[in-house]
Amino acid sequence: MSKIIISLGLAALLAVAPLSVLAQNESTASGDEPPPTGDVAPADAAPPADAAASDASAPPPDSVSADATADSSSSGSGESTEGGEAASSGSEDGFKIYFGAERVEATLDLSDDSLQQRYGDDKLDGAFYRGRVGLRLAPGIAIEGHGGFLPDDDKASNDAKFKHLWAVYLVTTGTVLDTVELSGRVGWAWVGVKNPNADESFNSVSYGLEAALPLRVFGESLPDIRLVAGATVFNQERQERSYGWSYGLRYDFTL
Repeated sequence: MSKIIISLGLAALLAVAPLSVLAQNESTASGDEPPPTGDVAPADAAPPADAAASDASAPPPDSVSADATADSSSSGSGESTEGGEAASSGSEDGFKIYFGAERVEATLDLSDDSLQQRYGDDKLDGAFYRGRVGLRLAPGIAIEGHGGFLPDDDKASNDAKFKHLWAVYLVTTGTVLDTVELSGRVGWAWVGVKNPNADESFNSVSYGLEAALPLRVFGESLPDIRLVAGATVFNQERQERSYGWSYGLRYDFTL
């Protein structure tokens, strides 16, 4: 009996042994490779030497943006400096001033009976020489001061002597065809008129028009002088009105 049991055990061992060997052979043939160890790095883990050197030499992104910002700010500051220099040069142009000298043919027109009786007539003519100075406040805008104190005695001997004229005006000017300057003025004037019978002074709102022709129209080398002619109402009130027309020269310059 014991021999039979031993024989069966040996037969079982002989049957299992080939199966285990076959299983090991199949596992080896399946080609499973062991995972790589830490000693060997993957091929794509290390960057090439040239790429590493290029990355090392390139500035970081923050420094690039900082440099770009600095360049932009320096460029902007340069432009603003140039603009400031242009503005300062414009502000250094100085004051635009002009002087004028004119002869005025004037008339005193009386509507008040008492004035007519004192002067002996309702209309008297005279003439005087007038000087003026103007200051340009802005392109096309100026203020003027007028003074007339040289009456034409020859003409005044028959009618009236315009002994003085003082006036201040605000003047606006425009140019026609880039040649002739047309200006209008409004302000206040004081006029003194006398003859052998009466001596009166008047003051009120004054206004007028003027045309000016620059000599430089005929040549750029000529001085900045203008031929001027115009008409002005010196006083206009209920009892009297004085007015005249004028012609002369005006010289413009920058101080």
